[in-house]
Amino acid sequence: MESIRAYAQEVGSEGAIATIATSLARANPSKYLLHPTAEDIRRHRVRAFFVLTDTIGTGRQASTFLSSLWRVASVKSWFSSHLVSCQVIAFASTTSGEKLLTSHPMKPKVLWSLSCPTISTAFDEMDAQRMMNLCTRYNPAAAPNAFGFGGEGVLIAYSHGLPNNVPAILHKASATWKPLFPGRAIGDVADALPTGLHEVDTSVQLAKMGQSRLAASSWLGRLDPDAQKLVLVLASLSRSPRNESAISARTNLRRFDVRRLLKAAIHYGWVSEQHRLTDDGINQLRRLRVQSTSQETLHTEDDLPYYPQSLRAPD
Repeated sequence: MESIRAYAQEVGSEGAIATIATSLARANPSKYLLHPTAEDIRRHRVRAFFVLTDTIGTGRQASTFLSSLWRVASVKSWFSSHLVSCQVIAFASTTSGEKLLTSHPMKPKVLWSLSCPTISTAFDEMDAQRMMNLCTRYNPAAAPNAFGFGGEGVLIAYSHGLPNNVPAILHKASATWKPLFPGRAIGDVADALPTGLHEVDTSVQLAKMGQSRLAASSWLGRLDPDAQKLVLVLASLSRSPRNESAISARTNLRRFDVRRLLKAAIHYGWVSEQHRLTDDGINQLRRLRVQSTSQETLHTEDDLPYYPQSLRAPD
């Protein structure tokens, strides 16, 4: 038996996540318990806990819930004996939030799809400082923190609304400021926002990583989307850390895509199993910084995408 705990800061977010959790529990009543009591946990011998949320900002809210579980003597004993496991599942997470949760005594596994964008990660250093100055200057007097709960400065919006860790100027009004999302509701602004599949601007991300020559190369736009993502992954491995979370944060790619592209790069011999660029991988990036007319291609296994042998764009 496994336990699912769905929570969020506001009713909008809580409702969306609770619907998912409720549907899962109803479809598998013998496998999942929704919001179980301590007695339910003991009686059904729960062996796994799942905490669901849309965004992990500071990680404090999820950490507080885990601590409430940790205070139950039976649960603490089970974890100490390695009889149960715990996972925190989110759509997006900041690096600091994930770090806080993984340091909790329950040692939860934190799973997320997208590295949560913040002011410091979405802009280069100069523009990030300008954005922070803007948030501070026009911060509504009633807002205790100009950058949202925990000071994270999260830049993400959902169809059900904004999380509480976005900058205050995005949802609070003042005499000199009109917010885009009053009351953290999306409203009509949703029509102007991109929706659907997650998109990444390769040139912008390369520039943020200090790869200005790669970002400015005229061939970049001629590569197919998957090849562009692979370039991002290769470029991100120029410095540590080189785990999936760090690569996702640097490239803005979903963790799923990072894992898939790393598998392809290892297959071609451009990246080692330790996620370090091989000599061939370094040479690939070196070639990509120079205009090329090569059209050689390499046919790969059915479960891997097709990539040019030397990732150089055709004429």
